Amino acid sequence: MAWLEEFVYVLAYSRRTQWLIVVGLVFFIMAKVLGAHVVAGMEFHGLLAPLTEPIREIFHGRYDKLAWTTLGGFIVLAFRTYRKDRKRFLML
Repeated sequence: MAWLEEFVYVLAYSRRTQWLIVVGLVFFIMAKVLGAHVVAGMEFHGLLAPLTEPIREIFHGRYDKLAWTTLGGFIVLAFRTYRKDRKRFLML
């Protein structure tokens, strides 16, 4: 149980880690919402009309990949700053 107390202690005092987690979640949500907005407004007319749905799926997949990659990157950065702050706060 000591590891949980240590984790909460370091996370409570590490402002950089907190901000990286929050910014990562905000960018994740923004990418998902932006992707849904762009894909919802996409519609082709004429001969390209049958291609609307496949292209929507492609763009939706790319925005989804962007969102998850952004979240993963910020989590990795948060983990790195957590380790640095853990060493600093606990003097390991």
